[in-house]
Amino acid sequence: MIKLPDLKLIYKTLVWHQSQRDKKPGESVGIFITLPEELANQFPIEGKSAEDTSPSHVTVLYCGDIPLSFEDKLKEVTKKCCENMKPFVASLSKPQEFINHKNQRIVHSPVKSQKLHDFHDFLKKEFLINQIPVDNKHPEYKPHVTIRYIQPDDEAIYNDNEPKGEWIVNSCWIWGGQEPYLVGFGK
Repeated sequence: MIKLPDLKLIYKTLVWHQSQRDKKPGESVGIFITLPEELANQFPIEGKSAEDTSPSHVTVLYCGDIPLSFEDKLKEVTKKCCENMKPFVASLSKPQEFINHKNQRIVHSPVKSQKLHDFHDFLKKEFLINQIPVDNKHPEYKPHVTIRYIQPDDEAIYNDNEPKGEWIVNSCWIWGGQEPYLVGFGK
């Protein structure tokens, strides 16, 4: 049986991308994997609303700001990489925290999947070979789904339910260009 894409999630992503029109196309470009609705519902927007209203996602590779002249090449290389990918399983794990550059505590659920790490490495290598800029602020890849931003002056402790579950990853998005672009895996 062929599984159809989650049209509700696609619509939600397109609406969110349209709401980001205060950013110029080419700002904050990257490759992302959205969570299916049954898992995304575990990540309330309230904890992220002031910082990040995007659908619950895992960043595969962050490029940063890139010239619009690179958009077609970025799509082409991403599509070629995805044609060689088989769907794989990723799972959420126990929430952890890290401190970001704004001194905020970021509560997140790490994502476990060696295939996700392999996909990240493959994309990064292919982008660099094809001279597509890749942001290197975070040289070690630590895939996660953000749960909440806690401001520096807030002593709040995260004690909500622990997100749980796994899903089959069979596509990724390119966000930050002129339009969001969904790329399915080929094998």
